[in-house]
Amino acid sequence: MYKKTLFLSILAGLMLTGCTAFDCCMPKVIQVDENTVTVGGLTDDVSTPVIYVDCPMSWTVLDVPAGFAAVISGSTLTFKTTVDNTVAPVTFKAKVMAANGDYVFVTVTQDVGLYVCEIDNAGVTTKYGALATALDEVLAGETLRLLRSITYNDGISLDFDLTLDLDGYDLNVLNEAASGIGLEVDGATLTLVSGGGEFNVTGEEYGVYVSNGGVATVTNAVGTGDSSPIACGAFATDTDSKLEVTGDAKSTGATGYGAYAINGGYIKAGSATATALGGIAVRAGDTGSKVEITGDAVGVLVGAYAYAEGVVEVNGTAKGTGTVSEGVNASTGGYIKAGYAIGTLSGVHVIGATTVVEVTGDVTGDIGVDASDGAQVTIDGEILGSSQYVLLQSVLFSFGDNEAVSTKPLYREYTDGTSTVWVML
Repeated sequence: MYKKTLFLSILAGLMLTGCTAFDCCMPKVIQVDENTVTVGGLTDDVSTPVIYVDCPMSWTVLDVPAGFAAVISGSTLTFKTTVDNTVAPVTFKAKVMAANGDYVFVTVTQDVGLYVCEIDNAGVTTKYGALATALDEVLAGETLRLLRSITYNDGISLDFDLTLDLDGYDLNVLNEAASGIGLEVDGATLTLVSGGGEFNVTGEEYGVYVSNGGVATVTNAVGTGDSSPIACGAFATDTDSKLEVTGDAKSTGATGYGAYAINGGYIKAGSATATALGGIAVRAGDTGSKVEITGDAVGVLVGAYAYAEGVVEVNGTAKGTGTVSEGVNASTGGYIKAGYAIGTLSGVHVIGATTVVEVTGDVTGDIGVDASDGAQVTIDGEILGSSQYVLLQSVLFSFGDNEAVSTKPLYREYTDGTSTVWVML
């Protein structure tokens, strides 16, 4: 199979002495090589009828049908299809008018169907009119390349290595089935070549789920469901499982996590959000598990949460937005590093020996820091807007209740002999 593209060209007549504008520019409609896919540097994935205007007149497109857009570049006019995921033939009629009011109608029919993607096996390509068919037939080590933007209303499951080449187009995966997973990668590597396109994945329970050493990259990952125990945008479990979300890892479910790594999994995301009442933007648990957020982590209940030696790093702000929310929460040996920590109840809540929180900027909350059972907190900024500055094992320490001599130079130290909070001078 191959992609057929129709081109039509309007060629201007010769300029003759004494001729009228219409005589000089009377167009002819001719069909040129229908297998050509590039003309004048302008290409399109499905249908690119091109009109050349070599006449010294100003031409105007009056009628452009639904599903097409007119693009003018110099003297070349291109009608470019904007219809997504369509396999039916396309017919359209365009009216092109000269400055003097003379015009010509151009009718184009693309009768070979619209290909949406192709499989590339070492340079040998096979084109497909439906992504589902290509997914059924693609083999390990091959490249699945988009030929246009696609919305795919199902889940994708991979247990073999595959390269996904967006070639500048968008692939939007949406699995709304109960407990549905948008993209599942089990012990395989999905290599993404974007070319400026986006790979956006949404699932009812999990947007993206990687396990058993699976590796994947997507643009955005969203978990939506209220019917599932959790709704998680990005989820990684097991040692060597790695997931990168270049945009946002998001949960909109009643209880959910934007990004969640356990059992040694690793996630890196541009941002993380959890919009429902019990939402936690970022969560990491178990030794070796880590989540890195290059921007902000914003959840209604908690911005960032680490437990059982899990690690969370948020370069931006870890923020809880609900009425009893916390910016960061760490326990049982968890570690969190954040740029800023903001919560309505507490900026930082930390419990347990070997549990550590570091904030490079300011901490804001009704309780600035709530620490107990041997936890340690270091703040390089200030504690702001707090009616309770520091709580250590439920004992209030005000701003001036710091130790006379700090064990960490350039910091004020607050301690009950078990838990310690350091705030930069």
